[in-house]
Amino acid sequence: MPKGISINDLAIDQPIRKSIFSANGDLLLPRGRTFGTAHRAAFGEFMISDVFIPVEGESDDDCTVALKYEERDIMELGDEDALGIGVHDPSGRLLVQAGKTLNAQQREMLLRHGVFRVHLRKNKDKGLELRSARLSTRLRDLARESATTKVGKSIVSQKVATARISKDTAIYATAKLDQLADAESKRMIEMDKAVRALVEPQRLSTPAHPEDLMRVRDARRRLFNEASAIFRAIVSGAAIEGKVFDDFTRNVITSFVSDRYHRLHLASKDENENYLVSHSLTTLVLSINMAARLNYALPEILELSYGAFLHDIGMTKVPADLREKKGKLAEAERRLFELHPSHGIEFCRRISNLPVTVPLVMLQENERMDGSGYPRKRTAEKIHPYARIVAVAAAYDAMTHERPYRPAKPAYLAMRELLAEVKMGRLDSQAVRALLETMSLFPIGSGVRLSDDRTGYVLDASGSEYTRPVVCVGGELSATEFNPNSEVIDLVNPEHREKSIADVIREGNGHETLAAIG
Repeated sequence: MPKGISINDLAIDQPIRKSIFSANGDLLLPRGRTFGTAHRAAFGEFMISDVFIPVEGESDDDCTVALKYEERDIMELGDEDALGIGVHDPSGRLLVQAGKTLNAQQREMLLRHGVFRVHLRKNKDKGLELRSARLSTRLRDLARESATTKVGKSIVSQKVATARISKDTAIYATAKLDQLADAESKRMIEMDKAVRALVEPQRLSTPAHPEDLMRVRDARRRLFNEASAIFRAIVSGAAIEGKVFDDFTRNVITSFVSDRYHRLHLASKDENENYLVSHSLTTLVLSINMAARLNYALPEILELSYGAFLHDIGMTKVPADLREKKGKLAEAERRLFELHPSHGIEFCRRISNLPVTVPLVMLQENERMDGSGYPRKRTAEKIHPYARIVAVAAAYDAMTHERPYRPAKPAYLAMRELLAEVKMGRLDSQAVRALLETMSLFPIGSGVRLSDDRTGYVLDASGSEYTRPVVCVGGELSATEFNPNSEVIDLVNPEHREKSIADVIREGNGHETLAAIG
């Protein structure tokens, strides 16, 4: 049974040795979080001093179950008593789903399986529940501010190695780029496992509040406007210093990627008027997330960021009527279209102090692992790892946006298509896996129906548990509509192991069963 303690007994500026829960079983502070004066003040403001921690040998999940549920003998259950936790047989097969009441036949069946006691959800203290929710919001803000500060300090101390910066515009000649590509294919990417924890936000356990959505929307809008100004300067032919991109990518990481809610708002419809800038910014954000999940060191992520942001700048030289043509391109049109990487490299000549990999990413992000891409038909071992990441990020973003020549694909279908491309040997499997860990198989924001027939939307991904994201149910099918009565279900949590995603809900309330989407 969890142990009750007073929040006032915790040492200031020391890591918490055990996770802290409210009396209702809500996780307030995870183990390892440093407890500061701001945390103590927040608990005092919402009049919560008595909290609980797991006892020796008890896990966080055990603590949650003990506080949220009570055990009851099957034969003592009333007709209206619904199970709080589903019941499984020894092999893990679900016998009775959570939320269901038991009829006489089901009770007999459970007894035959040796199940004599079940868990019911305790009656919550509504006042405490409200105060806990408000406290959780305050603690979440403190964690976000701390994470942003931590990321910011780490980024300040990192830079792209001087040896990686090009001072010679002669490298943009075709022969030089081929030599550079061959040399780069033999270079080992610097890895740092600590970066993933630094950049990857803690899984969400509460729905996005209006202030959270407003914050990330405002950050995205500022970055979009800044990106638009940079693109205009490049296209105008102005000479640009590479530090502009260095400052911009650092700002993307510290003001947007480090915010745990940023993946709920990767792009806005009001950006559609300048698709190229919007696409470049989203590709950059996804590439940073993916590289962190591949354990890239910060200098590598910063270097990758230049190429991810500029990968399609050459498209500005392709006539708009060709870029947005409805229907298949004629052979001559296709050849003209496929010149955009070369146009991008020409722009590089007017930008000083760019990393040597920027022209390689421009040249190779349209290549495919099986040699079916363009412009050079390079195969796997000859495609730079940065370009492999950007290729996946750019493809996902492009598929999920409406274009004049095709409608937008639902996010989960786009993810399925990327997986099919891996099976065909066209895309890098590690890069696609990193995107799955960033967005989940059912991408963040997707409407879903659970196996218990409740509907909701995907709130967060669950790392390598691609098919078991965090789902918000009981409210609107939208991450942008806040409902204080919604419930967050982390499908990785043992408490919800009997649940799964049964259907994906299309816009317009259409449905796709998992069988239908392969």
